[in-house]
Order: sequence, then C-alpha cells, then structure tokens
Amino acid sequence: MDERTTRLVLPRRMVLAGGAAMAGALMVHPARAQVAEGGAGGDGGAGGEGGAAAGAGGNVPLLTALGLVEGHLLSGSALYRAGVSDMALVHKQHPSKEIYADLAPMLDAVGAPGFAPELEAAANAVMGGQDAGTVAAAEAAALAAIDRAREAAGATPAEIAQSVEALVRTAADEYVIGIVDGQVAELAEYQDAWGFMQVAKAQTEALATVAPEVAARMAEALAPTDALFPAIVPEGRIAADPRELQGAAARIELARLQLD
Repeated sequence: MDERTTRLVLPRRMVLAGGAAMAGALMVHPARAQVAEGGAGGDGGAGGEGGAAAGAGGNVPLLTALGLVEGHLLSGSALYRAGVSDMALVHKQHPSKEIYADLAPMLDAVGAPGFAPELEAAANAVMGGQDAGTVAAAEAAALAAIDRAREAAGATPAEIAQSVEALVRTAADEYVIGIVDGQVAELAEYQDAWGFMQVAKAQTEALATVAPEVAARMAEALAPTDALFPAIVPEGRIAADPRELQGAAARIELARLQLD
C-alpha cells in the first residue's frame, strides 16, 4: 500500500484511493471515549486559531478547522465533568461564535452536511445544567458530525499529518498566552491548547494504521508535551518548557515530509 496515495477518513474508518474499504474501526483517543461514555475526567485567545493552517491547500484548512472545533468540545466536556460549568460553556460556545462561519463553506465544498444545530445543542445542554448523560449524548452527536465531515473530505495521510502540525502550532500559540513563567495567566487559552493537543494525538494514533513509520515519529515528537498539561485546570507551577510544543511541531513537519 502506498502511503502517499491512500486517502483517509479519520478517526472512524479508512477508505483507499482505489475505493476498497478496510474493515475495523480506527483508534479513538481516550478523551473521545470518555465523551461517548459520559465518563469523568471567557475564551479570549482565538488569534492563534485564526492563523491555523495558513497557506495550506487541499483538505488541510478543513481538517484543521474541524480539529479546532473538536478541541473546544473536548475541553468543554472535561471541564463539565470536573464541575467547572462556567468555563465549560465558554468552550462549548466558542466553535459556533468564532470558527463555524469559516468552516461552513469548506463543508459545502466537500459535500459534507453542516452541523451548527449539533454544536448549539451541545452548548445548550451545558447552559441548561443537564445531567452528564444528556450532555454526553449532545457531545457525541457533534463529534459524529465532525467525523462525517472528515469522511466527506477523504483526506490523504499527508493532509492529515499537515493538519496535526497546524493544530500543534496553534496549541503552542495559545499556550504561551495561557501559561507565563510556569503560572496560569489566561486559563481559557491553556485549555484551548489542551483540547487541540487531544485531537492532535488522536489523529496521530489513527494515522498509524496506514502510515505507521511517520505516525510513530509524530507520536514520539508529541510525547514530551504531556508534561505541559497536568490537568484541565492546573494547580501550582508547571515546570515543563513550553518550547516543547514548537519543537514538536517542527519534528512533525519533518516527519510528514516523507508523505509529500
């Protein structure tokens, strides 16, 4: 199988360029699994998000925007499970307010159905203080819509890898606003970065099914960044070096060039 020509649907299933489908679900990151199961576990710094995947072509802007939406949803879910409902609502509402207007025409371009109602329902479930099961169900519906959009895109491994790089670079931009000298300066931006990194890891894991060597190098690049995110609401000083995020992005870029 040629990693350069395979087209992917991530993270649920894979479709080969020749049209044959590989049976079996792709790996879902634990953060996604917790949302589906309902398990335990003021957003101002959107400037870095606006520049995500700048200059990229093909499906990369779409995949990156989907990753940003998903990252916010995952952050909101983690905060809701932690009992921080006010911050959870900020992250749940952010995609509709700041990202979806740019995303909608990209969805149209690949023939993917829009999912504004699903995003609104996910936010409303939190706003209304619904029980964990109701919130999880609304979240799962929004995440399923994101997966359908990825399926419609039929992205190549190279496009997936490039979108992962864009997510990590965006997380780095948000992190340096959120954490200053090891202390929380802007909590929402830190949480943005947390969510984007969850998606980056999940997409890297899924990519391993068709581009294992490249995905392994990407995962190795991501591993040191875990120390930057001790919790969705960190306490005390974070001793890890925030430059690890930019370093990870650079190493991912080097790895993904094998797929171009």
